[in-house]
Amino acid sequence: METNRIRQFCVVAEVENLRKASEILNITHGALSKSMQLLAQEVGIELFIKVGRGIALSEDGKSFHLKSLEFLNAVDKLILKDYTEDESISIGSFEVFSTHFFASVIADEFSNKKFRLQELLPGKLEQAIVNSKIDMGITYDLIPTQGVDALEITKCEMGLFGKKKLMSEHTIETVPFVAPIIPIKSTISGVKGLDGWPDNRLPRNRFYEVDMLETALQLSSQGKAVGFYPKFLVGYFNETNVKKYQLDSLPIPKEAQKIYRKVYILIKQGRSEDENVKKVARILRTYIKN
Repeated sequence: METNRIRQFCVVAEVENLRKASEILNITHGALSKSMQLLAQEVGIELFIKVGRGIALSEDGKSFHLKSLEFLNAVDKLILKDYTEDESISIGSFEVFSTHFFASVIADEFSNKKFRLQELLPGKLEQAIVNSKIDMGITYDLIPTQGVDALEITKCEMGLFGKKKLMSEHTIETVPFVAPIIPIKSTISGVKGLDGWPDNRLPRNRFYEVDMLETALQLSSQGKAVGFYPKFLVGYFNETNVKKYQLDSLPIPKEAQKIYRKVYILIKQGRSEDENVKKVARILRTYIKN
């Protein structure tokens, strides 16, 4: 019996929907369905029953779910080291935070520890927590995931940035935007793009689609596109660039005004909020100035 299959079962048990669970786990619906069938054969019980168009845990399934949680907790304790005994720290996040936050802030604050940073998109980030690949994650696109606790730390305000000259030649409907190429799914906010632009209320001209934030910032700073960025990030970007390439704050339609994104630290479910987590939280609150 594979431990990963039991983890998959616990996610399905939590959401009681195979399709939604497959999105959270980032595997196909067919692969997850087959995995659950194999697990039921291995344990010799019916895990789920059909309820309308959905599923629910059977009585045996409920009992097996409780035992599975106990088993996974025991496995995690065997795998994981106590932070107080480990002089290294591993964090996962994406470019909004890693571009300046880690190099400019974290490296100094944790100079006495070995440090490992992984760039992970929402979805992959939560699974890295579940599978003990990282100690904590930083995100503002929360995807509820079995086995992950989310600590709300602060919030950051978004804004429209680029060059005023480019904006003066266009309307908001025609101005070329640079936007993330990869969509995200199953976030609490319902946001579909990593930058958080309200596409459902205010369609835009997605002229450039990129998967690197630094590329987006360069396109905006060169006057080729506008972008929707966190205000704190643009502040740090402008501090490190000459005036010619600094980004201008641009007028923004009312549909996209005062958009704030909550910032979370993700940790393994059941794990205490230790000193490393508290320290990163304090740094984030100082770093993200609204």
